Amino acid sequence: MSKIAKTSLALLAAGLLSTSALASSGTQDTSFLKADKPVAETKMEMVEEAMSKGRYVVLEGSYDFNQYDPKYTNANRTSDDFDNSKTLGVRVGKMVDKNVGVDFGLSYKFPTDYNFSSGTSNTYKSQVKTTRLMLNGTYDFGEASAIKLAPYVTAGLGAAYNKYSTTTKLSGVSTTYNNSDWKFAYTLGGGLSYKLPNEAKINLGYRFSDDGDAYKINGVTTKRLQSH
Repeated sequence: MSKIAKTSLALLAAGLLSTSALASSGTQDTSFLKADKPVAETKMEMVEEAMSKGRYVVLEGSYDFNQYDPKYTNANRTSDDFDNSKTLGVRVGKMVDKNVGVDFGLSYKFPTDYNFSSGTSNTYKSQVKTTRLMLNGTYDFGEASAIKLAPYVTAGLGAAYNKYSTTTKLSGVSTTYNNSDWKFAYTLGGGLSYKLPNEAKINLGYRFSDDGDAYKINGVTTKRLQSH
């Protein structure tokens, strides 16, 4: 056999032995054949895994029509103006049943102005900011079915932190009151839920909220701060 042929056979045998050794040991490094997963894909898998375990996150926003019932025993209001407001919040929870979800929510209602007057010289100007901490429960009629559009109902109990700044002008004398307090709060609502790809949903609904009694002026409680 020629020298060149012997060299070729030796190289081939060495290659076969090397491949056999790697295969039998199971320690062959093939990481160079795989590309790292993009960060976005990894995060999406984490979200899908969380949803498969029943956990969920809700980002919510609302436009609130406010109502206020000041009970001043001697005030004859000649004008009344309560601005509407906006609320943003986040809820984190878990499905405890195929249709029932329970979550904790934090929301903030942006500053709302309330002005009214009584008689010809008495005016009241208030601004209120509200932060809510709520425990919510939701029943989704379409969660366990293939229906994409389905109704839901929801309710919440918790506390509202109401912060007020009020200026009164009575018979030409101005006085400013600043106070804040935690009050019992509750919400009731319902609407329609539409299923999107990747376990996501979009909800459109109505919510009534009661954030508790308001401040006191001259010993008289102004209540209740509500929106819908």
